[in-house]
Amino acid sequence: MYNKSPKKILPWVALVAGFAGMALQTHLFSLTNERGLFPRYHFAGIGSFVLLAAVLAWAFLSARKIPATELDAPKFPGSVLSAAGILVWAVCIVLSSLQFRGDTLQILTLIFAIVSAGAMAMAAVRRFQGLQPHVLFYGAVIVFLILRTLYYSRLWIRETQIQAFIFPLLAHLLLMVTCYYRAAAALDNAECRKYVVASRITLFCCLLAVPAGDWLFYLSAGLWLATDFCVLPVPAEDGNTEEIPEDGEETESIL
Repeated sequence: MYNKSPKKILPWVALVAGFAGMALQTHLFSLTNERGLFPRYHFAGIGSFVLLAAVLAWAFLSARKIPATELDAPKFPGSVLSAAGILVWAVCIVLSSLQFRGDTLQILTLIFAIVSAGAMAMAAVRRFQGLQPHVLFYGAVIVFLILRTLYYSRLWIRETQIQAFIFPLLAHLLLMVTCYYRAAAALDNAECRKYVVASRITLFCCLLAVPAGDWLFYLSAGLWLATDFCVLPVPAEDGNTEEIPEDGEETESIL
């Protein structure tokens, strides 16, 4: 049994909470002293973690109604908006990686940024056509994210306060997880519940990472996550499986 009147729904909770957290983080970064330290126990820092806890609870609780079975993989129909979101992130991956021109790690990061951007551009074309991307497309992005995390970890380790890098670090790690489940979906081997939870939390953390710097990368990643609509199977009242739009997902094949 399938829903014949689908509608498009953005992940409003993650978006609203993310932009609220971004405002808090922007205010917190504006309060650093001459040594670059944040004020202790400030409401902006505490509020950001409260929002994180709330989004974690919402993401897990709202995904409970999705069947926890490996057979129910999310489906990704053709979509102009989703393809545009992928393409924007592909371009911003390269633009945000032009700074990597130093040692071997930076050169490798730049190389895989270009490879990842090309893979995501092809994924955007296939998404527009309603076709699944090759699993290696998102695999290339994961390798790029690993290298990027290794580079920035050398900068983060110099920080004396975790507030300076906690959300960029979470954004990188969660982007890897989300790309993993997105690649698994191309093989019809992704669990809907895990993909939805990962994508919603990652969207929130990407928005909160914007004030820490490299805003182009995080904001474009958030755009991709907010527009990567999919069809999720959920139990119908008669016991059959019905595909209906989940919060943050889409069931229309073409916008």
